[in-house]
Amino acid sequence: GLVRVAGRDIEVLPKIEAPGANPSDAGVRRSLLEMLLVAHDTKVHVPEVAQADFADATWLDVFIRVFCRGLAEQVRRGLTKRYRVVEEDLGVVRGRILINEQATRNFIHQERIACEFDELDEDHGLNQVFRLVLERMYRMARAAATQQLVRELLLTFEAVSLRAPAGRWWREVQLDRMTSRFEPSLAMARVFLEGLSPDVQGGARDSFSLLFDMNVLFEEYVGRILRATLAQQQLNVQLQHAKHHLMHPEDGKTNLFLLKPDIVVFNSTHAVCVGDTKWKQLDLDDRRLGVAQGDVYQMLGYADRYGCGRV
Repeated sequence: GLVRVAGRDIEVLPKIEAPGANPSDAGVRRSLLEMLLVAHDTKVHVPEVAQADFADATWLDVFIRVFCRGLAEQVRRGLTKRYRVVEEDLGVVRGRILINEQATRNFIHQERIACEFDELDEDHGLNQVFRLVLERMYRMARAAATQQLVRELLLTFEAVSLRAPAGRWWREVQLDRMTSRFEPSLAMARVFLEGLSPDVQGGARDSFSLLFDMNVLFEEYVGRILRATLAQQQLNVQLQHAKHHLMHPEDGKTNLFLLKPDIVVFNSTHAVCVGDTKWKQLDLDDRRLGVAQGDVYQMLGYADRYGCGRV
């Protein structure tokens, strides 16, 4: 990911091999972005026209550009509006009168009427997520071209409230038939917000951290790619399948050591392959290829309990 401390960016790129050559920074940035988008099921395609971006910007700037271009495409079709309940003291009756509030709050100023009514506007949860993300992205974008993209979009969300990120409320935002076209943008917004590390954002300096665990990212990426690929062969891929235990005590009490393989491939009746994903580099000069003995024992446990000879 990327860490900014005292105005200096530290870009942390994963070790990704390229067949027959050392990968360029641009290639690694593109691979990291594609892995993030696939792993988080964003349904976003990284366009080929963005290839030049990977060479002259950090991967975070490229991530922001891809997000902004996708969101801008939907915004051009218009922001969605929703009804929300509003309580306000008005000069005329609108909606229904709040009797208790009128008697207490407007006891002296009886020319005001405490009303509750429905307001149709753009200030709802989905747009508030986008406003929050864009505000954060504007602070974090380094390149002028990236900042310009964010600034133009922020103008569209001026009438939307800026909510604090506390409580991770964005996880509860739901889409409906009217807002389903924003699904890729919402998924990318959640990736961005989930990756932020709030513990380095305090103080006077503009510091932040946006980092992802490559073990988890690689595991999700491989699993989702396999699921999409093997579905064409009528095979069902289950991720983090938790059904079997390694030990079954004779006294009949609770089973021990729940097994949770990263990948289990099923045909219509049984498991045909069990896999475990490791973010490790193989050592081709080692007769064991650098595979740890514990990893092999782990696979033997899977093979036994799933009755599967392919692991």
